[in-house]
Order: sequence, then structure tokens, then C-alpha cells
Amino acid sequence: MIFFSLTLACTDPNGTIIGNPGDGKGKIAESNNVELWDAEVVAPQIILYQGETETVIDLDFDGNNIFDIFDEDMTFEIPVGKWDSMEVILPELRLTGMVEDLGMENPFNFTLFDIIFSLNGQNDFSTSEQYYILEVGKPNWLDKEKIENIILEGDTADDDKSEFEDIAIIHSALYLDLDNNWEIDPEDRAVPVAYTEEVKEELQLSETDDDNESDTVSSGCSDTSVKIMFFPFLLFPFLRRKED
Repeated sequence: MIFFSLTLACTDPNGTIIGNPGDGKGKIAESNNVELWDAEVVAPQIILYQGETETVIDLDFDGNNIFDIFDEDMTFEIPVGKWDSMEVILPELRLTGMVEDLGMENPFNFTLFDIIFSLNGQNDFSTSEQYYILEVGKPNWLDKEKIENIILEGDTADDDKSEFEDIAIIHSALYLDLDNNWEIDPEDRAVPVAYTEEVKEELQLSETDDDNESDTVSSGCSDTSVKIMFFPFLLFPFLRRKED
């Protein structure tokens, strides 16, 4: 016989579930023939919006307000909840590495400025107690010929750097890391959690409502609400022998 258990999860007045947050990590999209050694962001901000409420994600910086994306310990907490959008503000993104054809003797080191973009889901999106990767740019966005031009021209190669900035702004996304390996696997990339408009068009994502939304009812959870979730389980009857 199949029965259903009822689980109540307290939420705050804005619908954010009260519980352990998810873990997030930044990533620069990889490019063929380009090897990145370091990626630093000066004083970045990540803001989650839910109606008129803003939730700023706490990011750990070193003494110079630098967030090192390549530092394995540089992770951040993502609150559990349902959101209208996520805004990412990267005032300065410093990239260091090499073009494989040129070798280590000709490294590049340049800065992209004012990378600001908004990520949205299918009407809204949810985050839970899982791993998430915020990827800046798209695969192969760092064109090696443009980087070679930046190496040769230095600060005068503004057009090439401006093109990289544009790609980062219009093509970035938040992915759920299903394997918890801090890598964006093909399965992860196929269904981003939140994304820019260009990512949506490329993946042909629909705008249908989420049919799996939980119902919300009021409760005595001190001005909170509760999420109702049903979980099926099997109940095996106990057999009792009659005594002779």
C-alpha cells in the first residue's frame, strides 16, 4: 500500500526557504588554444531579486578586494529560494594566460571593465542546497587572434577587449552542478538555471510555467509560510500469528 508523507518547510515572507544555502563558484568559459592562468575580479557583486527585495550574496575578498576565480577555496553561498532575476556586477576582470601557439614566452595580461549582466529563468527560477557554477562568457569566446593582437598592441587594442566585454555581458549563465565536481558537463549546460537572453535563444528555452511548483499556505511559523511537499513511501503491514 502506498501512503504519502507531508513535509512542511518554513519560508520567510518573500518565499525564501529557511535552511542551509547552496554553494556557488565562478568560472571563466574555456577557449581552445588559450590557457588561462589566473582570473581576478575587483570588488564583484551578485544580487538576487525577488519582487522589491534585494538579497546581496556575500563574497570573500582578500585585502585588496580581489575575488580570485581560480582559487579553489573561493566559493560563495547562494540562498535557497525563488527569484525573479540575478544581477552580476564585475567592475574589473583581470585575465592572465597564454596563447598556446605563442608559448609561455609571450603571455597576455589584460583587464575587461564594467561587465554587468542580468540572468533570468523561465519566468522565475529557484535555488536549493546544491552546487552552482556562474560562468562568464561562452565556450571559445576568447579568440586567440584577438588576444595575439592585444599582446602586440597592448593598451591600444581597445576594440578587441571591448568585444570580449560584450560577449561576457550578453552570454553568461548560472548552471546547476549535478555531479558536484565544479565542472559544467553537457547535461548541466543543456539546462541552465538562469541565463542571459542570448543563451536562451541559442538553447531555444521556452517560457512555460514550472509545473512542479509547490503550493504555499499560511502557517504559524512566525509570519512565514510553509511549503507543502508530498513524498510517497511503502507501508508494509506487520503480520502477527495467532497463538494457538
